[in-house]
Amino acid sequence: MIGGPGILLLPLLAGLGSAVSDLEPSSNIWIMNQKGNLSATWNWIPMDYDNMEVNFTVFYQEFGMAASEIPGCVHIDEQVCNIPSELLDFSKNYTLHVRVETPQGNMEFGSVNFQPNTTVLPENLRVEGINTIYLLKWDWDYHKNPNVTFSVQTSFNSQNNWSILKGCENITTPECNVSSLYFYLNSKLLVSVYNAKTDEHNSNVVVFNPMEETLIGPPTNLKLTIQDNDLHIAVESPEGFRHEGLRGYCTWMYHLKTWKNSTPMEVITMEDKVPHFTIKAVNPSTTYCAKAHTRCADRNRTGLYSETYCIPTDPRSYVKEWIIGSVFGAIIVISVSLYICLCPLKRYLKHVFFPKSKLPSSIEKGLQDSPQNYIKNFFLLNEEETTDKCYIMQKSPVDAEVTIDKNNSGAKGRDSGNYSNEDEVTGDSAANSR
Repeated sequence: MIGGPGILLLPLLAGLGSAVSDLEPSSNIWIMNQKGNLSATWNWIPMDYDNMEVNFTVFYQEFGMAASEIPGCVHIDEQVCNIPSELLDFSKNYTLHVRVETPQGNMEFGSVNFQPNTTVLPENLRVEGINTIYLLKWDWDYHKNPNVTFSVQTSFNSQNNWSILKGCENITTPECNVSSLYFYLNSKLLVSVYNAKTDEHNSNVVVFNPMEETLIGPPTNLKLTIQDNDLHIAVESPEGFRHEGLRGYCTWMYHLKTWKNSTPMEVITMEDKVPHFTIKAVNPSTTYCAKAHTRCADRNRTGLYSETYCIPTDPRSYVKEWIIGSVFGAIIVISVSLYICLCPLKRYLKHVFFPKSKLPSSIEKGLQDSPQNYIKNFFLLNEEETTDKCYIMQKSPVDAEVTIDKNNSGAKGRDSGNYSNEDEVTGDSAANSR
């Protein structure tokens, strides 16, 4: 049985050295078959021999025959040995011995039985971890071995205390969800294969640390909006950041790539702790695209890129802004022009309708009697002016004296301005003429 305790054939190993009780033997010896290439691994726990220098020598032994050293596996310090396939007959049973050696000559053995032709194991054992979801996967040829089941075993300490992981026992698919592993600890994993005869064969061991090895998933979403001719991009955190341990693992940076969907494509990269970016003054009638991922510069670790998100810019908004700006500018120009042009006109109208010197009274009276009298009512000042009262006397056939103004005593001796008819004279004037 592969992985189980073997029978130590001490009589056949008598010439290989003596066993002592104060040295721990090798344990958990596994035989692995990777596409016909056999190898052996084992564990050795130093216990109280932390500073002890040890080596290992590996032997193979056909049942009933003497044990032989495996070339390349003599006095090695590693806990792995490659077994050349030409040493073995794949139709026979063998025992593998691993001897622990010290410079002082102390030795101890560990052994396991195996049969090469039946040692078919899961291959390419790996853990695919994204955010906080971990899947253990392996390769298996169902055409050659269809009637098998699998169980996943795990160990969290150096003593290799293996136990079957809950939810991964007696499964028929070559994968299992192992998300229940401790986030902060190294976990050892192997796959046990069971055939119809209930024979158990164990795969090689893989070590997985969720905190260090899991992939950071992409941001869940990118929101692209255009406001005031600027492109705003908001990045939502990956799902894994819901786990406090992964979120606080380091100082995460958001790395953004954006470009115009045109030829040639110009890519702009930006990075910030804050998941929000702004691109100023985007072009009208243009499609802008972006994608982002997270990056931990302290530990040289990057997450997966998100999907590509795009947004087109609206040409009408820019035309509207241009029209508003043009109209506003035209209003300013026209206002200034009118002010410059109307100042002389204002002075001219003021000079015509509101002169500093008074118009002659005869002109004002004419304006009052004219049909355009309303102009004066609107534009001329209504001021009172003291004027002389005048009377116009009509001609008469009888001589008469005209009294100009009884109230004006200073008018005596002045020429009245009225003359008699030349053909008519008084009696006195006639006498004088004689």
